[in-house]
Amino acid sequence: MARYRLISEDTDKVLIPVYVICEPEICKRNTSEYKFLLEVSEDENFAGFKGMIFSKTLNEEHFDQKIEPDDQRFIHGGFYVATPAKFRDILQKHLKEKVEPHLDRRYEEYQKIHKEPEKPENMTDDEWKEQKFEDMKNFLYDKVEALNIFLTTRQKVNGQKSQREVSLMEFSLVKRKYILCNALFQNVEECYKNFKNPEDAIWESQNRRFINPEDLLTDHSFKHNVFDWSDEKEPTVVQFGELIERVADNFQQIAEMIREACDELEKEQVDVVHHPESQTNVDRRKFKVQLMMDGMRYMATLNQNLANFIVPLQKEPAPNQPRMLGYRQMQ
Repeated sequence: MARYRLISEDTDKVLIPVYVICEPEICKRNTSEYKFLLEVSEDENFAGFKGMIFSKTLNEEHFDQKIEPDDQRFIHGGFYVATPAKFRDILQKHLKEKVEPHLDRRYEEYQKIHKEPEKPENMTDDEWKEQKFEDMKNFLYDKVEALNIFLTTRQKVNGQKSQREVSLMEFSLVKRKYILCNALFQNVEECYKNFKNPEDAIWESQNRRFINPEDLLTDHSFKHNVFDWSDEKEPTVVQFGELIERVADNFQQIAEMIREACDELEKEQVDVVHHPESQTNVDRRKFKVQLMMDGMRYMATLNQNLANFIVPLQKEPAPNQPRMLGYRQMQ
């Protein structure tokens, strides 16, 4: 494979070209579309990608103001890209379907036409080796198809028409329970997020953001990437499988919180060290233990609800006729 020819002392990763297409309103010259090209490593994470975008928006020639990572919103193929997992899936799909096949084809062409030139007298062996590598790399990457991602902002997304007037009680039981389980999943993640980053958390009794099931009805990312609840749509077996896959991360998060919290609880002596923000490390331990307990409560309720879904495994799926999820009514 061509990827093994692209390994050097500096990197062993394939680069994926990404065109970031900016919504006209967020650019200084908003009369026409503005886009820029990024070379993204195949293992780049979502936070790193947002950092690259932020650096680009510091350019006052094209942007009136910088766009902070938390304010960035991305759309690909008509759907919001809101999670690290979704970003990774899109990146890997483009790598496997577009970039790697292109590199393999170009390398075959390179082998056929390449002739070893003579080394220039003013170059050392290492410099000549590096120059040949760069020439081959440029040949392989030439005209590779870029991944297109549309950039907008949180303010633009939140400015769209709200659908909060829709009530969960208008939905069927299975639909309500499916949305509830997604909210519980997000609450476990919120506990874990604050547990791992106590410095950035809000140190109050209500120390994290609580996600109500009806909050998901106004979440465009949930509607476009997870479950489109509009037009009397009902959850399918495939969507239930996707939910279970996400919940698997919750189990790992809960286990990690329990291990870390128990390590703190088992200490025989705790030295009180004051935090610059007038909090102590004792308070922080209490804070993290509370988050662990909250996460376990959400997880228990989530498991209880998941156990009552009915999956019609005996029914064969057919094109345009997905198997629909059911729910067992508790007596």
